[in-house]
Amino acid sequence: MINVIIVNNPFKPEQRDTKYLPFKKGKSISYYFNAPGEWAYSVNGHEAAPDTVVNDEDYIVVMPRVEGKFFGVLLSIGMAVFTGGIASGAIFGIQSLIWRSVIAMAVGMIGNAIVSKLTAPKVDRSNSEQSNTYGWGGTETVTGQGYPLAVTYGRMKSAGLLLSRHVISDGEKQYLNLLYCAGEGELSKIEDIRINANPISNYKDVQVDIRKGTNDQTVIPNFNDNFADQSLNYELTESWNTQQVQGDACDAIELTVGFPNGLYYSNDSGGADRTSVTLKAEIRKVGDESWQALPLANQKGMAGHIKRRDAWNFIKSDNSVTNTSDYAGRIEEATNNAFYRVFRFDNLEKARYEIRMRCSAKDGKSLRHVNKVYWVQLTQIIYDDFVHPGKALIGIKALATSQLSGTDPKVTWIQERSEVYVFNPYINKYEAQPADNPAWAAYDLIHICRKIGGEYIVFGQPHMRLDYNAFKAWADKCKTNGFTFNYIYDTAMRLWDALKYPEAVGRGKVIPVGTRFTCVSDYQSTPVQLFTVANIKHGSFTEEFQGVEARANSVEISFLNKDKDYERDVIPVYGDTYDESDTLTNPAQVELMGCTSLEQAYKHGKHFLRCNKYEIRTVTIEAFTDAIACTVGDIILIQHDIPEWGEGGRVVAVSGQTITLDKEVSVQPGKNYQLLIRSNSTDIVSTFNVVNVSGLNVIVKEAIPVQPDAVYAFGEISKSAKPFRVLAITKTLSEMTRKIQCMEYYPELYVSDDGTVPSIDYTNHGASDIQAVGLVSDVYGANGIMYSRIGVTWQLPRDGKVSNVVVNYRNVKSDTWTYIGNYPASTNATTISDVLLGATYEVRVQAINELGQLTIGVTKSIAIPKMQTPEDVQNLHVLSRYNQTADKSVYYDLQVLFDPPSNPANFDVAEVWYLLKSKSGKPVPGQEWQYAGSSNSQVIIKSLGPGEEYRIKAISVDRFGNRAETAQMVDVIVKPMDAIPDMPSNFGITFSRNATASWNEVLNADVEYYELRTDNNPGKDTNALLARVKGTSAVLTLTKRADTVYLYARSTLGKYSTAATYEYNVPQLAAPELVVKNQLGGFNLYFSTKPAQAYAIRCHVIGDERTDDFETTSTMLTYSNSAGIYRIRCSFVDVFGDGLVNEKQVVIKTQIDASLLDLESLGLNKVDERIKELDKKFNTNSEETTRRITNLASHTESRITELAGSIDLQVKKSIGEIDGGELVSRINLSQSGVYIAGKLIHITGATKFDDNVIVNKMIQAKAVTADKLQVENLAAVSGTIGLLRSKETGARVEIEDNLITGFDDDNNPRIKLGCW
Repeated sequence: MINVIIVNNPFKPEQRDTKYLPFKKGKSISYYFNAPGEWAYSVNGHEAAPDTVVNDEDYIVVMPRVEGKFFGVLLSIGMAVFTGGIASGAIFGIQSLIWRSVIAMAVGMIGNAIVSKLTAPKVDRSNSEQSNTYGWGGTETVTGQGYPLAVTYGRMKSAGLLLSRHVISDGEKQYLNLLYCAGEGELSKIEDIRINANPISNYKDVQVDIRKGTNDQTVIPNFNDNFADQSLNYELTESWNTQQVQGDACDAIELTVGFPNGLYYSNDSGGADRTSVTLKAEIRKVGDESWQALPLANQKGMAGHIKRRDAWNFIKSDNSVTNTSDYAGRIEEATNNAFYRVFRFDNLEKARYEIRMRCSAKDGKSLRHVNKVYWVQLTQIIYDDFVHPGKALIGIKALATSQLSGTDPKVTWIQERSEVYVFNPYINKYEAQPADNPAWAAYDLIHICRKIGGEYIVFGQPHMRLDYNAFKAWADKCKTNGFTFNYIYDTAMRLWDALKYPEAVGRGKVIPVGTRFTCVSDYQSTPVQLFTVANIKHGSFTEEFQGVEARANSVEISFLNKDKDYERDVIPVYGDTYDESDTLTNPAQVELMGCTSLEQAYKHGKHFLRCNKYEIRTVTIEAFTDAIACTVGDIILIQHDIPEWGEGGRVVAVSGQTITLDKEVSVQPGKNYQLLIRSNSTDIVSTFNVVNVSGLNVIVKEAIPVQPDAVYAFGEISKSAKPFRVLAITKTLSEMTRKIQCMEYYPELYVSDDGTVPSIDYTNHGASDIQAVGLVSDVYGANGIMYSRIGVTWQLPRDGKVSNVVVNYRNVKSDTWTYIGNYPASTNATTISDVLLGATYEVRVQAINELGQLTIGVTKSIAIPKMQTPEDVQNLHVLSRYNQTADKSVYYDLQVLFDPPSNPANFDVAEVWYLLKSKSGKPVPGQEWQYAGSSNSQVIIKSLGPGEEYRIKAISVDRFGNRAETAQMVDVIVKPMDAIPDMPSNFGITFSRNATASWNEVLNADVEYYELRTDNNPGKDTNALLARVKGTSAVLTLTKRADTVYLYARSTLGKYSTAATYEYNVPQLAAPELVVKNQLGGFNLYFSTKPAQAYAIRCHVIGDERTDDFETTSTMLTYSNSAGIYRIRCSFVDVFGDGLVNEKQVVIKTQIDASLLDLESLGLNKVDERIKELDKKFNTNSEETTRRITNLASHTESRITELAGSIDLQVKKSIGEIDGGELVSRINLSQSGVYIAGKLIHITGATKFDDNVIVNKMIQAKAVTADKLQVENLAAVSGTIGLLRSKETGARVEIEDNLITGFDDDNNPRIKLGCW
C-alpha cells in the first residue's frame, strides 16, 4: 500500500485528506497523485519531485507550493507520519508544526535581554543543585553508580567520577590508587592536575597516567583488574579471625597486614634488635567444610604474590614451587617504623571465599618486644583488563606521606575538548569546528557525531535535518564577537534544557522547523523584507511603548571565572544612567553557565543594559502571504503613515532610472531622499538615492532592475522606513493573513560589543576591609609521621559591611596562590592543613564588601619550624622505698622522678631503663638494659635488693613517637637509710562516711610503718592506738567529736619521728527541716539540703505494726504503707553518727478503690466497716480513748475523745467545703441521736436531707405552715392568700375574699370595705 496525504491549505496542516492506494512497482508520485496547479511533494519526510519512484509502504505528502520558507511544514508532516508521530511530538514536544509553535520557542531569545530592577537572582536550578562541577561548594568528585557520562565543550575544571579505589603496599609503604573518569572522549587536553588544590608536582612519589578517551586506548597501569577493598582492624592473636569477600566471582585475593608500631626488640643499649612473628592464613569456598592453608611469604615485595597451579598448590611468578620454609609466614624485622605486608593469591576458581588469619607465634611477649600485628585489609580481585573505550581517564598512584594521609585527597584538573564534527553539505564531508563556539556546541548537542577510528558515527539527529547555513552564520557571529562556550554537562537533562546554555552565551536560539533544526541569533544584521501601507492589511497597524521605570540600570553577571580557578564570580555592570543614590541595593542578576571569561561576561552585561535603554517600542501588523518571507529574528523595514515613517505604496512603471509611483510624494528643498524597493522574486530590499522628483516620477541614481507592482518606501535618507526585529508570527482569524509582532531595532545595540572591561578599582579605599589577621602553626601526627598546619583567624570591621571572606596561601618560594575557601562573615577562622615543615608561607585574607568587590585584605607570613628531636628530661633523681615481704624479707623499690624538658612543646613521656652494675660492691658483667616503664613524671622500679648498684636512664619521647638521641643517666646504690625519720608533713583528716587521714611520705629514712594515735605515747598497744599502716593514708575509727590525733613515722630500726598533730572539732549536726506531703496510701518527705559534713540522711518511720529504717543522700523520700498514724524521726548522719532529730506525726489515709466511689456504698458501708475496726482496736480494753490528728492534707487539726457510748469531736479549723455528691461523712455520736454544737452551722452548697425534705429544688407541699412564715414584704408572697389577719385577737385587720374588716380592742368589727 501507498499512503497519500493531501494538504489543501498549508496554513492548516492538521486538516488533511489521507488515501491508501495499491502499490504498483516502478510507478512515480505522479501516478498516485495528479492535479492541476503547482504542488510540492515529499516521500517519507524528504523532498521529492513528481517523477520520483516510490516503494511499497512509502508515505507521500502533497500540498500547494507557496512563497517563502513554508516548505518545512510539508517535510514535518511527512516525517511525523513516517515515524508514527515521534518526530513531531515525542522528540520536540510540539503538538502541531504550525507557526505558532515554532515562534514560541524563539521569542525567549529575541528581546530576552530586558531585565527588571526587581529581577530575583536567576539560579540555575536545572544543574547547580545536582552538578558536582557547578555546585556552590566548588568542584567535587562523585562516587557510586548511576551518573551520566559527562560531555565537555571547550575548557573547564573538573573533579570527575571516581571509578575505582585501591590501596596496595610494597612492604614499607602504602600506595593509594585512584581511577577517575573525566567524561566522554576524545578530549584534547587534561592538564593542571591538582591534589588538595596544590599542583601535583608539589607531591613526592605520585604517578599520573592519562587516557583521553579514544576507542583504542590502552589499560592504565594498576587498574588492569577490578579491586574491591574491605578495610579491617583485627589484631591477630592465637585465635582465628574470619572474613568473607564481598562478591561471588572472585579471581584473586590480597591479604594486607600492618605493624603500626614497627617490629623490634628493645636491647640493653636502647637500640632495636630483630624479632619475628609467624602468621597463618587459610581459605575455603563458602559452604565448604574443610580449610586450605595459604602459603605466606617470609620476604616482602613480589615474593608475596603467588598463583594457584592446581587444587590448592601454589607457584611463584616465575612458575617455581613455593618452598615451605620460605613461605612459613615468618616476618622478621628490626624497625620502629610502621610497615605493611601484602600477600596476593591469583588464579583462584571463580567463587565466593572466606579467609581466616591468626598469629601463631611470637618471639616474646615482654614489654621489650614490640610485635603487635593487625589484619588491615582484605581485597577481592576480578580480572577484567577493561580499557574503558571512549572514556577519558586519569589514574593516580600516590604514596601515603605526611602530605597525603587520612581521607582520600581532593583531585581536580582542567580538561579541554577542542573539536566537534560538523557535516558540510557543500563539500559533502565532515569537518572539525571549535567545540567552544556556542553555535557549534548547540549543533553537536543535536547531531552528536563522534569519530571512531576513521569513521564518523552519529548518535543524534542526522545531518540533513540541521540547517548548516543557519548554524554557520550563528557560529561566525560568535567568533567575530569572541563568545566562547566552556561547559561540562555532568547531569542528565532534556535536549532543550541543555541547549539553553550555549544559546544564552552565544545570543542565539535553536528552532525546530518540521523535522529540521535551524537557529536565529541576536546580532547586528541587514533587513530581509520591506512592509509598507501597500502590503500591510489596512487598519492592522498598532504601536505600543514598554515601560522603562522598572527596568534595571545595573546588572550583576554570575559566571565561573577561569582567572580565579573556575570559582564562581560576580561582576557588576552599570548603565549610562546609573545613579547610586537612586538605585535599589539589589541590581538585576543574570547567570551565564558556560561563560568563563570576565571580558565576555562584561560584554553580555552591557548588552543587557543597552537593550533596556533602546528596546522600548513594539509594533504589530497583519500582512498577507508576504509575511511568509520572513521569520522570527529577521530584521524587517516598516513604512506607515500613522507614525509618519516615510511614504509607501507600489511601483506602477519603470523606464530606465525613472520609476513611476502610485502616488505623488512630498519633498523639501535642501534635503536628501532615498527610495527603498523590495523585489517581488527575491524579497531583497534595494536602496536608491533620489536625484529628482516630478509628480509621480522619481529619478534615481542607481540602475538596478525594478519590477512593476513592487513595494516601495520613500523618505529622507535613513527615515524612509524604520527597522524592526521580528518577535513572533502568529495566526489570525483570516486563513491567508498572519500577525507579525516586532521590536524596534537599533544598530547601536551591537556597535559597543567590542568594548573592553573598564578598569575597576577594587581597592575600595576607606571602605570595609579585614582589620587584622592572626597565624599560628601546629605539628601533629603519630608513629613518627608528622604533619603541620596553619591556624588562621581574622577580625572583621565593625561597620558590618562585609558579606564574605576569601583566604589564599602560598609558599614564599612559589608565585602561585592556593585557594583555601570563601567563608561567610559569621566565620572568623580556618585551618590550612598539610604544610611543609621548615617552610615559610604567606596567607592572604580578603573581604568581599556589600558591592561584591574584593578588597586588598591583609597578607601575613609565618615560618613553620623544622621538627626537632625531643630534648632530654631535667632533674632526674631516684628515691629508695623500703618494703618487707610476709616472711620478713627486705627489698626496695626505686622511685625514678624527673621534670619535663626545658622546651616541652611536643614532649609526651620518658622511657625509663635500668642496668644492674654491681652487687655488694662487686661488678656484675653481661647485664642488659631492662625497661621499667614510661611516664611524664615518675616510674617505679620494683623489688630490688640491698647493696645492688644500678644505672638508670630516661629517654624523652615526643607525641609523634620520636625518641631523643641522648638520655639523662644517674647511678644509685640500693641501701638502708638508718636516720631518725622526719616528722610527716601535710598531715590532715577529711570527714565523710569515713574519717580519712593522709600525709606526705617520709623520705630520709627507711620507714617500717606509720602510727596514728589519740595520745603521745607511740608504740603502746592501748585504746589510743588508731592504726599502723605502710602507706601514706589510713581510715580511722574515731569516737569523739573533738580530739587530737598524733602521727608518727617509725623506722626499720625502731626510731620514731616527732609527732605530727591534727586537732579537730566536729559538732553534732542540726536536725533537718522536714516537709510532709500526703498522698493516698503514703506520703512524700522533703528534706533540707545535706551539709558537707553529713554523708546521708537517716529516717525511722514508726507505725503500730512495724518500723522502717531508711538512709538516703537524696532530698526526697517516698513512703507507702497501710492506713494509720505514723511517727517520723529524721536526722543527718556523719562519721560520728546521728545528728539532732526532727520528729513529725503523719496519717496515711485509706486508699479508695475506684469501683467503690459511689456515694451511698462509700458513705454507709465502708465507713461503718472502718468504724468497727477502729472500735475493736481502740476500745476493747479501754473506757476512754483520745486521738489528736495534725497536719492533714486538708490542713485540719482535730481532737477526738471516744467513750463507750459517745464521741466528743473538737475542730480548731473550718473543715472546708463538703460536697455531698462525692464524699459522705457520718458521725454517730449516740444511739438516741446526734448532737451538734457550735457558734455557726453554715451550709453553702446543695444540701440533701433524707425523708424527702428537698425535692427537685422545691420545698415539699405543706411542709411549711403559716406559723412558720415571717414575711416582711408581701411582694415576696404570691398565689391565693385566703384569710389574712394582722393579729389573732384584739385590734386588727382581716382580709378575706373581697372584704377588708377592721376590729377594735374588743374584737368588734368597726370598719368594712368591699362588698358584703
